[in-house]
Amino acid sequence: MSTVPALSRNYCYWKNIDTDIENMVKSCRECCDVRKNPAKAPLHIWETPEKNWQRVHIDYAGPFMEHQFLIVVDSLSKWPEIFAMKTSPTSSNTIYYLEEIFSRHGLPEILVSDNAAIFKSAEFQHFCKSNGIKQRLIAPGYPATNGQAERYVQILKTKLKCMKYHPGSLHSKLCKLLFRYRITPLNNGKTPSEMLFGRNLRCEFDLIKPTK
Repeated sequence: MSTVPALSRNYCYWKNIDTDIENMVKSCRECCDVRKNPAKAPLHIWETPEKNWQRVHIDYAGPFMEHQFLIVVDSLSKWPEIFAMKTSPTSSNTIYYLEEIFSRHGLPEILVSDNAAIFKSAEFQHFCKSNGIKQRLIAPGYPATNGQAERYVQILKTKLKCMKYHPGSLHSKLCKLLFRYRITPLNNGKTPSEMLFGRNLRCEFDLIKPTK
């Protein structure tokens, strides 16, 4: 829930804002159901990258809500990219989505993943090698080593459970989830969008005008 006050303080403030937000979340049925069993992913300590998109973490979540979710997270900016697919993950469709991501952000130097056959296939290894990407396969039984992506697997499931009663398609909900996390301040006080692009993304909170 700490992300809610962090985002709110960027646009507005009043006395006891944190308490008011906490009470609001406590009154939310979906939020209360999810908070009964909070999920946490222990993080392996990686060396901090020197620049954005130098090292990215990749993983799959699912099947969940009749979909598989490809999750890619930039290690420095924490910028997430998530794609929902109804088909089973393969090396080919993973490469398909990575090509789309890399066309926007450029090629990473290091790609961290688990030891799934998808990432160890000759096709995927050729894709990485031909693009100058070094693969880092984590040891079996140590998911914390890929904690960046593991955390977003849990965040994805938690937030979608909270949004299941909300109107809209899965695509719409996923876009809103990603948008919120891209504009929410990290521990360093900067948002993923600010870390990656040097600016904050315009959102509906920017329409707020102070009352006289």
